[in-house]
Amino acid sequence: MAGTPGSSDNSPKVQPPEWVQSVVNSNVPGPSERIPRRPPPEFQESEDSLLGAIVEDGFFSVALDDSNQYGPHAMIMLLFAVATVTAIFLLVPTLL
Repeated sequence: MAGTPGSSDNSPKVQPPEWVQSVVNSNVPGPSERIPRRPPPEFQESEDSLLGAIVEDGFFSVALDDSNQYGPHAMIMLLFAVATVTAIFLLVPTLL
């Protein structure tokens, strides 16, 4: 197998780019990150259920401002609402 390409010990070692090393060491916070992280938004923990917490803080406040821990859930509900309105808006002309 000494004659196979790439098996020669004289071939130069290829080093990965610097950004690969920064990704490998990404568990170390600081300037090594390519995209700096933003601080997490402040929110109030709610003891209520999902719907109770959304009613307590307001739907748009929870969905858009993450005012409590149910922000991602409220955002999915908002996504479904917007998709439903869009679908109705696009389907009504085809039914007439």
